[in-house]
Amino acid sequence: MLKVCLVTPELAPFTSGGIGVLIHNIILEYSSGDVEFHVLVLEDAQVNDIAFTMIFPKAKLWRIADLNLTQDPMRDPPEEAFTTHSWHYRSFQVAKALQRLASQGVVFDFVEFPDWGGLAFCSCQDKLLGNWDHAQIAVRIHSTDSILRPGQPVAGGASAAHLADLERKALRDADIVIAHLETIAKATKQHFGFNNEWSKKVRVNRPPVAIKSRKKLALFGVETPICFPSKIQELKRPDVFLNGALTFVNATPDFHGKIVFTAHPTDARLQAHLQSRIPEHLHERVSFSTTMPQAARASLMEKAISVFPSPFESFCLAAYEASMMGGLVALNARNPAFNDETAWVDLQNCLKFDGTALSLAESLSTAWRNRTSLRMTPIRHVATRKPYWLLGPFKREDQSPTGRTAFRSTSTQIPLVSVIIPYFNMGKYIARTLESVLSSSYPKLEVILVDDCSSDAYSKKVLNEIKEDKRLETIRVVSALANVGLSGA
Repeated sequence: MLKVCLVTPELAPFTSGGIGVLIHNIILEYSSGDVEFHVLVLEDAQVNDIAFTMIFPKAKLWRIADLNLTQDPMRDPPEEAFTTHSWHYRSFQVAKALQRLASQGVVFDFVEFPDWGGLAFCSCQDKLLGNWDHAQIAVRIHSTDSILRPGQPVAGGASAAHLADLERKALRDADIVIAHLETIAKATKQHFGFNNEWSKKVRVNRPPVAIKSRKKLALFGVETPICFPSKIQELKRPDVFLNGALTFVNATPDFHGKIVFTAHPTDARLQAHLQSRIPEHLHERVSFSTTMPQAARASLMEKAISVFPSPFESFCLAAYEASMMGGLVALNARNPAFNDETAWVDLQNCLKFDGTALSLAESLSTAWRNRTSLRMTPIRHVATRKPYWLLGPFKREDQSPTGRTAFRSTSTQIPLVSVIIPYFNMGKYIARTLESVLSSSYPKLEVILVDDCSSDAYSKKVLNEIKEDKRLETIRVVSALANVGLSGA
């Protein structure tokens, strides 16, 4: 029996978020005698053990907090040591937890990570170094922070750049990449600048939608609600939804439906701004039902027009759910999850607009004028029958027949690891630094010591001793003419 571990920061019904809903659907859809699912949740995911067992009786739950109880100060750097981004530390925690499970005999055939946050980064680096070859590492494209960033008003600073690099390296170094749509695989490849070799490890797996499709869609009636089912956050473009819906309502006096926000806000400031944009005479027509129970939300979406204006989605489960439940959907045609290469067809199973408020208003107006003759059908969707783990391990060109990375069996192919140490008046401390580096068991290591114009006599003396000591021939000393730091190497 195959063992598949799903690493996740979310899990429905315990947490909100699309990643958690998709993981929930995958476990229920594919649980069988062929696969045993294990779920490794991050420390802040509030998952109840009893409820988990009732919902997923064939799955096993693991918590990072339970697996990382002991800390070795010599091997486990503290959280504050990860200065680039907090998700780098989370990636380290996940890698450590998986190593702990392996030491206990819990070995997986596949370990799947979400792309957001670069959670797979440390595990991929471990595997590249030959220390973690007991499973295939898969990264599923849910939407990286980096690819969503252009949809936000602030591009982000150094922290966002570091996070983007973690995500890029995790996607680049994983054994398998899972995309829900071919268009999303193409968009991700283009965004990160991956080559054609990367495309060879991409597997398109259509995810399960836990809803039985209706035969026909609701009609566009006088009282039909216009609904925004996404989170209230900038990247989902609630401003486009509100402005477009208000424009349509203002221009269509014989339409009496309400404008409804049905998801919880992640940005209270943004919600307040949206409320301030509602004209006085339309206050009664707009509601923020952000605490609506799930059953009531589903009932509303069955008879509403659900609008999805975001510029990027990896799949948009909510759009499929709304359509398959019998509701109408209006989609941003510039979003690669909804473009003309997908199953979404304008005026057949959806309404499309170009991502602007004016275009949304025009699309609604066209549908309203033709409402008596407009007959659309729900989206047709069938989940992939054989997911990637049933197709066997992905064979990389740098792997041996055993599945291990090739440098494990051929010493001449072991990659060289360079440790660069900027040195400025460090005579009192350099011995301990070098001792720490040289204690590594890695067989192919070089140390480059960059002297940034040391000025005190003792530091210069120590540096000369290091140069002349034949026992330290793996250490290369570079004397820079100016304070250039790492670039001197």
